Amino acid sequence: MEISSEIEERTFPHLIAEWPRNSREVIRVALDQYNGRFTLNIRVWYRDQAGELRPGKTGVTLALKHLPEMAAALSRALDVACSDETLAPFVSASAPLTHDPGGGDG
Repeated sequence: MEISSEIEERTFPHLIAEWPRNSREVIRVALDQYNGRFTLNIRVWYRDQAGELRPGKTGVTLALKHLPEMAAALSRALDVACSDETLAPFVSASAPLTHDPGGGDG
């Protein structure tokens, strides 16, 4: 699929969500562009010595065509975890996102 000039002018990555993994790391979900292809990037970011966030090696980058299946799989995983009495206490369904997906940036 060819990338239109309107899309080429957009700034990537487009941050969708971010939340703390622990005191030193955050998890980021972003739509990005790499080598002319659109990607879904779910990655752990860490703070370097200067306190700046840097992408870590832990994560996954997939072609955007995999987004519907990934979303469906994560939804199913959440449903199973929430309905399982052993797993449910470990699911934090009320954790707020630190980025408003409806914020209109990008």
